[in-house]
Amino acid sequence: MVNFSFQVLGDPDVLLAELCPNDQDGHVDFGSAGRSRAPTNYKHLFEGQVEFRVYVLEGFVTYTLSLKRTAEGLRFIGSTTGDSMRHQAIGGCLKHYLISRGVTVSASAI
Repeated sequence: MVNFSFQVLGDPDVLLAELCPNDQDGHVDFGSAGRSRAPTNYKHLFEGQVEFRVYVLEGFVTYTLSLKRTAEGLRFIGSTTGDSMRHQAIGGCLKHYLISRGVTVSASAI
């Protein structure tokens, strides 16, 4: 199992609009960091874990993600059930996506 967590700094409502868009089919789309397996919206990320699927290192990997509001912004908390190189790359993929969207990201302890 691989766990990861990131603190994203900024106004939570602005961050949600920028970082958690829905695609035309109703899935949350994190671009290169994956897409929710089922139609959902960012509110479900606060209520529990949402499954995402991403293509990384020439294969698909599923991970779960939840969000938590903090005084500084949003905390992204995720995990995968495997321990392969693909699973270990998920946190880096998500961090790269967040940085590419122009937000300040720091790793945080789970």
